[in-house]
Formats: sequence, C-alpha cells, structure tokens
Amino acid sequence: MMKMTVSLIIPHRNRWHDLRRCLHSVAKMSPLPKEVLIIDDCSSCYESLPGNFPFHIHVERLSTHCGTAKAKNIGASLATGDYLWFLDSDTEIINFSMLESASKRFNGMRNLGALGGEGVWDSSCSEWKLKLKTLYPNCDTRENLVSSKEGEAFNVQIIATCNLLMPKSLFERLLGFCALLEVGEDKELCYRMRCCGYALIDTFDFLVVHHASETAKELRLARFFFKNYTNQLAGCILMLPLKKLIFLPVLDITAKIKRFRDQAEEIGKSVSAAHGPQAHLMNRYRRTLSGRMFLFII
Repeated sequence: MMKMTVSLIIPHRNRWHDLRRCLHSVAKMSPLPKEVLIIDDCSSCYESLPGNFPFHIHVERLSTHCGTAKAKNIGASLATGDYLWFLDSDTEIINFSMLESASKRFNGMRNLGALGGEGVWDSSCSEWKLKLKTLYPNCDTRENLVSSKEGEAFNVQIIATCNLLMPKSLFERLLGFCALLEVGEDKELCYRMRCCGYALIDTFDFLVVHHASETAKELRLARFFFKNYTNQLAGCILMLPLKKLIFLPVLDITAKIKRFRDQAEEIGKSVSAAHGPQAHLMNRYRRTLSGRMFLFII
C-alpha cells in the first residue's frame, strides 16, 4: 500500500481556544500528519501555542484579512505532503485512525477526488450522525443527517471544507479555491472536481465533530443573508452553464419552493443538521410560517 503523506492546513482567525483543542485532538492520531500549517488570517491578537506537539507546526501570519479561500490556498502553496487535509480550527478529531482509513480509501478507489465527514451527536439515540449536503439547481444547499455505520460511505455532491482531504496534485490541477468567494468555496471546488469525473465521499471513518465556534460570527440577519446570497449568486455564475444562467430566476424560485418544503419536513425533528449561532438564528425563524416565508423571500 502506498504511504500517504498528509499536510494538515488549518485557517483560523481569533480562535485560539478552538485551535488548541483541535491540535490536542490531532496529536492523539495514529498515524500523524506530516506537518501542520496554521494560516492565521490577521487575528486581532496573537497567542503562542504549546511546543510539545508530536508534529511540526508552521504558523503563517497574514498581514491583511483575506478570507478562508485565499488562506487555504496559501496553506496549500506551503504544503510539502502528497495530500492536503483542510480542517477548520473549531473541529475536533474523534476517530484517531482516520488517516489510515483514508489511505485505504484512496488506494482502493482510483477516481476518488476528496474525502470528508462532519458529525453531529444525536443525544436522543446516543450516536454520531453524518451531515450530508444536497445541492439545489440554484446552487443553494440543504443539510440533512443520516445514521451511519463504520465503513459506510456516501457519494455526495459537496464536501464541507471544515474537513476535506484530497491529493495535492488534483488541487493544483484545479488551481485551488476560488478566492472571489467569501463563503461557498467548497461548493465551487467540488463542482469542478465532479466535472473532471472525480467522486466525492463522506464517510463515518473520516468523521470529525464541528463545534461551530461563536467567535467572530455575524448574527445580524440581514447582513448574514446578504453575504450568503451574493456568494451564492457568484457561485451560480462560476458553476452554471450559460443556458441555465439565462433561466436563473426560474431555477431560483423552483429551488426555493423545494427547499421550503424540505425545511418544513425537518421542523419538529429532535436533532437538526444546522448548528452554531447562525443556524440557531435561522431555526428561530423557521419555527413559524411567517418566519419561513421571510427566509424563502430572501
């Protein structure tokens, strides 16, 4: 079996507590990544990290705030491993042999482009569930939870870059993340991978828990949705062919109707795929019909 050398890339901004928790969980892994590249996206203050980790850490401090997509691209340019592992600073490893499982996946599947897995704990049945993303025709997304068994894999359209592993050669071939997108860069990169014939796999074997840190989160509804909508529109321009772009208003309305119905079905379930302060804000509006109509409009 070919040995996998992995460069772990963690972009972060003002999340020092989350970053330490993430690194301590990575330190329990076997095998370990070859190196850990921390891209500090112009944090307002700098805090030193412990020096007793069993792997080499390189901290790249950016002088200006450039966003996660560009920060990840900078990390990829510094990486020396054959594989790039993108991990958010507010994640935590729960499967300490996940790189061994990933190596078997990539060795056994020639057209595997990327591997991921984001877990949510379901206290009602005391088990981890896998969060899967569905892509609508207007480039909007919906998240749902599935019960997963060890070794089970799901072919998906999108892998969230809070936890994504892919060959460096493929990343360079695709020219990395689109730095024009402030959010949704994972959708656009995964779209280009699928266009090249590569499979995307979410699996329980490569699961991490995403705590969705509240640090520096934007909670004002209008600005939050304006930012997401403009990035969604930019994603449509980058991803959709011209014949679909012409009918984008129709695609958008039909996709919103489908999303509205899908979200209505999710109301009342014990566990939601959405988590974090922004998700709590949206869920508050989804509890009433008038609130769901407001979300539908914007």
